Amino acid sequence: MEKLNLFGVYFDKKRQEKKISLRELASKTGVSHTYLYNIEKGHKAPPNDLILVKLADVLRLNCAERKLWFDIAAKDNQQRNNTNVHIPVDILIYLSNRESACEVIRKADELNYSDEFWTELLKKL
Repeated sequence: MEKLNLFGVYFDKKRQEKKISLRELASKTGVSHTYLYNIEKGHKAPPNDLILVKLADVLRLNCAERKLWFDIAAKDNQQRNNTNVHIPVDILIYLSNRESACEVIRKADELNYSDEFWTELLKKL
């Protein structure tokens, strides 16, 4: 089965919108421009979490763009690795700094909360 290049396409789009070259982006993140090119073209998977955050910062992605950036990277990695779960890095960072948030997630799992519960909770926030 052919793999989709979800992240690479979004990466290229955002980079072009922000009018930044691969070489400039590479220089500002400490990552080689050939590596970034290979990510854009789908030859390489999305980068590790540290590089992913650096790229988002250098591209000056707004809140909505960052959310989509991390979600697409996670989805692309999930597909490439043929796994059931890959959590977006922004969620991992948030949870790693908030012990009580982790406990809420564990309790919700224990109580088998549905998507409808989470949707209603989100509306209230």
